[in-house]
Amino acid sequence: SPIYQATVKEAIYMQLQQAQWAVIHKNQAIYELSLKQAITSLKQHFDVNTKPAESILKQLDTLEHVSLNMEKPTSGTALELLNQVIEQQKL
Repeated sequence: SPIYQATVKEAIYMQLQQAQWAVIHKNQAIYELSLKQAITSLKQHFDVNTKPAESILKQLDTLEHVSLNMEKPTSGTALELLNQVIEQQKL
């Protein structure tokens, strides 16, 4: 029914909002759980053989493999090289 379909879409939308919240707060566990729930809901309630559903599932699968824990870049070697360039230009 249209009401049921609207309810399922709203639930998926909420799961994706929860994933967005997890990104902002760098919460990997909630991020992964929210995306898995959205994927499961899509697969249970929609025909996954349609182009729109395939596209959404592909994007969610890509997002599911993103790590929120990024390593900070090391600046030690870059700073040393920059200092060497500055010293060479002084000569």
